[in-house]
Amino acid sequence: MNKGQIISVDLIVSITIFVSIFAIALLVSNRAIDQLKTSYEISLMSKRIQRISDVLVRTTGLPEDWNETNVISVGLAETENVLNYTKILRLKNMDDNKIRALLGLEEYNFFLNFTNITRGFFPEGSIFLGMKPTNAKIVIPIERFVLIDFGNRREMGIMEFVLWR
Repeated sequence: MNKGQIISVDLIVSITIFVSIFAIALLVSNRAIDQLKTSYEISLMSKRIQRISDVLVRTTGLPEDWNETNVISVGLAETENVLNYTKILRLKNMDDNKIRALLGLEEYNFFLNFTNITRGFFPEGSIFLGMKPTNAKIVIPIERFVLIDFGNRREMGIMEFVLWR
């Protein structure tokens, strides 16, 4: 070897090994960060869907006899876990963007479905709002057992609320 030779085979091999290890560590850390972000978002969405479903089935809303033009806060209950069919229809007739704004879900999509206790339709037909999840990265569902007051009768039902992105 010459005295003035700067780059040697050993130096090239060691640099290659160092760069390879650094690249692998960077990829692994990026993957871990993505998983942490997703886990954090799932946690936030789970808390949000729990809170919103509580509001829907436990409160009457503001004002108590709200409609599309005067609603401040959406609540579907007559009393706790007894839902008013008229309020469900009022909510169903609202624009999805307005519903998202009222529920604080601007950055998420939602699907809200009401079925009878056997998961079939009520005699009044299908009752759902929003869109079913399609190509969703994160889907958080919650189900609540409720009693729906149709005015002339009450039926047990299931409120399925799905939050997705």
